[in-house]
Amino acid sequence: MKQKARVYLSGLDYNAKGDYHKNTNRITILAGSKIKPSESITLHENDAKVENFKNKLMKEGVIVDNHFTVDYVFEDISHAAAIVSSNEKSGKKAWKLKDGKSIEIIDKTQENIETFLKFYNDYTVPELEIKREKETEEIKKFQSLFPLKRLENLTLKEYDARGSKDSLTYMIEHGTNEIFDGSLGSNKNKLFYQLKDNTYDCIVSLKNRFPSETIEEMFEHFRNNLYKIVSEFNKKTYTIVPPKQANTIKGKLIMLYYPGQLLHFNSRAAYQKLYEYFGLNPNNKDSIIMNIEIQDFLSEIGVQIDATETAEKLWKFYNKYLRDFKKNEQEIEREVSYSPVNFDNIFIDNDYIAKIIRILKRKKAIILKGVPGVGKTFVIRDLLSKSFANIGDDGIEMIQFHQSYAYEEFIEGLKPQMDGTFAHEKGIFYDIAKRAEDDPENNYFLIIDEINRGNISRIFGELMMLIENDKRDDYTIKLAYSKESFTVPSNLSIIGTMNTADRSLTLVDYALRRRFSFFTIEPTFGTSKFNTFLRERMELKESEIAKINDSMIKVNDIIEGKLGKDFLIGHSYFISNDESIEDFDLWYEDIVTYEIMPMIEEYFFDDEDTIQVITNIFGEYNA
Repeated sequence: MKQKARVYLSGLDYNAKGDYHKNTNRITILAGSKIKPSESITLHENDAKVENFKNKLMKEGVIVDNHFTVDYVFEDISHAAAIVSSNEKSGKKAWKLKDGKSIEIIDKTQENIETFLKFYNDYTVPELEIKREKETEEIKKFQSLFPLKRLENLTLKEYDARGSKDSLTYMIEHGTNEIFDGSLGSNKNKLFYQLKDNTYDCIVSLKNRFPSETIEEMFEHFRNNLYKIVSEFNKKTYTIVPPKQANTIKGKLIMLYYPGQLLHFNSRAAYQKLYEYFGLNPNNKDSIIMNIEIQDFLSEIGVQIDATETAEKLWKFYNKYLRDFKKNEQEIEREVSYSPVNFDNIFIDNDYIAKIIRILKRKKAIILKGVPGVGKTFVIRDLLSKSFANIGDDGIEMIQFHQSYAYEEFIEGLKPQMDGTFAHEKGIFYDIAKRAEDDPENNYFLIIDEINRGNISRIFGELMMLIENDKRDDYTIKLAYSKESFTVPSNLSIIGTMNTADRSLTLVDYALRRRFSFFTIEPTFGTSKFNTFLRERMELKESEIAKINDSMIKVNDIIEGKLGKDFLIGHSYFISNDESIEDFDLWYEDIVTYEIMPMIEEYFFDDEDTIQVITNIFGEYNA
């Protein structure tokens, strides 16, 4: 962070910006900043102190009508936050930069950088020159065996051959370990591999992508893409392209053909920890992009990059400080709540977001339930894209359950064909489970909309046991039709949604409740996040924001009193990400008339008086 940074603090009825001076720990609140109106009753001693100081500023003309009239310097940033929010917020957690990072996170990141730089400058790599010589020898040997042009016409046998020390996969895994230990671990990480009977096979996700092609034809696609990636490699323009799974293979080849371009360090797990430690965003990046970005970051903080020396020092630092570092639940929750990730377009409290993410990572199966219009599906997609750094190729699938949905569509079954015969076909859960199993480095997600509309026991069948977190990877069952042994991998998560207002739904199966964690998403009318989005993203006026909140809070109060919380109306009816609202009153009236009132009439089909009361509420705000 620079010595001075623009910071922001906003809530339901306050909105301030200021300049944070890192060297003095002061903050200057800028003229025009709006503070929270004074409460009529003071309950705590600290509240009284805040009110007394606020009154002093009002007498001096610094604050007039709850707005700062001039720039004002506070010696303590917690004091400044308390003045703005009337003790609703305090400290370095409250003030944030434009990208959503709190001052607390920025300061912690700076401490981490200083710790790393001290280690980096103090640590001497043993026998560095000898290591450089061995690396040079390995690179020459590899390039003599596999000139770059040879990759263009590589055969399956040249790529992988059991017992051979001259195949490409052997050289990557065992013949170039001075560059880095690039163990592939299993056949699946090779993508294509030779079996004991000397035939060849490949991972399931490739078979699913090219169902009508032979192994040789699929390998040709893979080889051509791999050659294109390596032969056209450029640090400034590199992007993730298929094959996305082959991190070790791609990274090692680039290091061998372009010495010095990448750090000799390719562990994605280690990069993930380093990214977190340095406050960087790891989302949807492979190890090559991380390698390039870490070089750029280290250069910015004053490190002279050397492919060998820098890699050795990073690896040593990772092993000493980060490999076995485990956060407790409170630290994880705080990290998610106040991380660099910006969740401003999800109108859920940050602490609740942290719980959802934390439990999803542990439980692997959650359900978001809520009333119509709370944006359950949107919440899921945004949480996944911003909270998981490594999502596989085609790693998010979405389906919707209904009363007729069956095991045969979900797992496997016999499907009728045009000629009157039946063919054995795999279902969507089977396919994504196999993709996840073939790609253990990445996360996969199956989103099931309206999960409680289906007959859960019938759809999941014998797999109901396998989705439990402690059964993942280890427990195997035989599928009903094919008798194939099947397991659910731990990198596949299941996320369901439930509409609580659907009165046609039966009680949720107990087996489902035991295997999933449930979270309720509620309407957020009048909350700070909702108001900020309407104000800053949709550019609505304060009077227009008040119109939405006041009318909908009154309507939901009536609904809750008569039907209960499961029938409230959500906020997403009034959310527009792209639409330019030229005539607010007409836009508001259209939503009320054609989207909300039909639902109200269905809720109260036998209660004309309540329908009229709600109609009058909307009419009052449309007058």
